[in-house]
Amino acid sequence: MCFIVTFFSLISQFTIPSVLPLLLFTGYLLFLFYTNSQFFLTYLYIIAYLYTNVIGVYLIETRSFFVNELFMFSGNNNAIFPIVIIHFLFIQCLYLRYSSQFSLGRKYVESNDVDYPNLNYLFTEIIIIGQIILSVVSLLHVLRYPAVFMGIDRFLYAKEYLTGFWGSMSSLLALFLPIDILFFLKFKKKLGIIALVLYYIYLFWIGIKFGMYLIISYWLIIPFIKGASKKQLKKVLITFTIIFCVLLGLVNLQGKLIYNRTGSESTEYLVSRVSQQGQMWWGIYGQKQAPHPSEIKDELRTFFTDKTPVDYNYGIYKMMQKIIPPRIFYNKVYNGNSRYAFSTQASLYYYYGFIGVLLWSALSAILYSWVIQSFIEDFKKGNVVFCILLTRIFLIMNSVLLQSDFNKLFSFDIVGCFIIVAGGHYFYKRKDLINGLRNRRNRL
Repeated sequence: MCFIVTFFSLISQFTIPSVLPLLLFTGYLLFLFYTNSQFFLTYLYIIAYLYTNVIGVYLIETRSFFVNELFMFSGNNNAIFPIVIIHFLFIQCLYLRYSSQFSLGRKYVESNDVDYPNLNYLFTEIIIIGQIILSVVSLLHVLRYPAVFMGIDRFLYAKEYLTGFWGSMSSLLALFLPIDILFFLKFKKKLGIIALVLYYIYLFWIGIKFGMYLIISYWLIIPFIKGASKKQLKKVLITFTIIFCVLLGLVNLQGKLIYNRTGSESTEYLVSRVSQQGQMWWGIYGQKQAPHPSEIKDELRTFFTDKTPVDYNYGIYKMMQKIIPPRIFYNKVYNGNSRYAFSTQASLYYYYGFIGVLLWSALSAILYSWVIQSFIEDFKKGNVVFCILLTRIFLIMNSVLLQSDFNKLFSFDIVGCFIIVAGGHYFYKRKDLINGLRNRRNRL
């Protein structure tokens, strides 16, 4: 890490053509995919989002246009090179964890031909029935208000029809989706598939365009990647590609129905949307301000509490206020009920500088890797409760890694999930060790 910081300090004194870091990062990802496609596909979701962040910065630095969200003109802030280094470190830490022989004393179940030994029929069926009931109730709640046909932006739709309990239903129902797949694979019953289909219908009905479809589809596929043959990995890649193309088609359909966009306008919208992925880092880094470690108290006050500061001076909202005029912030947050994307690295850079972002990247990669590997292991063992808790952690971790939602990670809810899962794994590992020693003594 010292070498990286020193290298960055030297390079940052020069203006580097933006295309060079982009090509290096693209080549690095292609090399990873070629040498270890299982790793690449296992972490495809977060890798893809990191890549869009780099592309977003590249578009802002190489195209001359007015960035409406930031209310300033684009330009070369030399911001793409440091963000490439940051994401390279994060992915490389994931890879080192993945390729190590021991992962917290556990190994993957290598075969996809498993029998999910801990899956109980009655217990799982009750969970799925409860999930179906919640899905039906949620659909009935919004049945008269199909967002895709009402011409309403999804953020305004959520503000109008998905307040309170209803606003958290899509995330709540998502927790049980791995159980739907487990139930179908183990018992060959279609009840789980029905629950899965109802969930996707609900997402479509409330106007979800892309993110939740992608993240859930990915989450349901990754347990089958490790141990898969090249032919099976090819099928996984084709499946991801089909899902991605379908989602792009869905974006175009909703753009036509809601915003009456033409084909060229839809293309321009996608380019603009990708640019937004890089605007927070580009804006904060471009200010060239010294680190502000004393201001971390603005984040600490949001930890382990349900109270939201009325000043919005925390998380992604604080970064938005640092780089956009108050009027735009008010319209975006208060009137539009939405916020910007991809700000975590900008937040850490603002508080602790480049070294702070690097340390965060390494530590968060280790934690993220633990979540992914634990989920794959528990899925293949059929540990229902752990799968649900890890799905909850995974959804929160993504918002922490991408949108500065540090308060969601440091909450009683998520810390409790971590303790239960880690404690359960320790208990089962110790139990297996004791049983193994007993069996060895019996053989002797």
